Amino acid sequence: EEEDEMEYSGDEGMEDSEEAQAAMADAQSASLEAATEAHYAAASGGGTGASAAVKNPVDELGIATEDIPEEFLDPITQQYMVEPVVLPSSGATLDRTTVLRHLRTNPSDPYTQVRLTAQMLVPATELRGKMATWLAGKKAALGRS
Repeated sequence: EEEDEMEYSGDEGMEDSEEAQAAMADAQSASLEAATEAHYAAASGGGTGASAAVKNPVDELGIATEDIPEEFLDPITQQYMVEPVVLPSSGATLDRTTVLRHLRTNPSDPYTQVRLTAQMLVPATELRGKMATWLAGKKAALGRS
């Protein structure tokens, strides 16, 4: 049996290399997600962790999901996107947190299965501007600033 294992050692080396690359991609994604969470925690004056770090303004204002324009909702979670990003291969727009969570277990675009890393995400700045304008209108209507 040991001889059989020796014959396949070259293939195992390739698997190890692919596994090592996947592990490195996972570590980089986790590191970037931790940095993103820390950034939001510092910006909001909150604690640590995703729930404390990223405050969803529509939740804070008590706006119901059905009152939010569909383009502002993450297509996977159906939650208001705090930081919308565009996936380069599919062109889909999702919340950064959703994508980072997906990348922990699968380093690919969830729609096209093309390789994807956190560094490849493109901020959806135009959509974010529309969202800020809409949110400001909601705050004004609720008498908040």
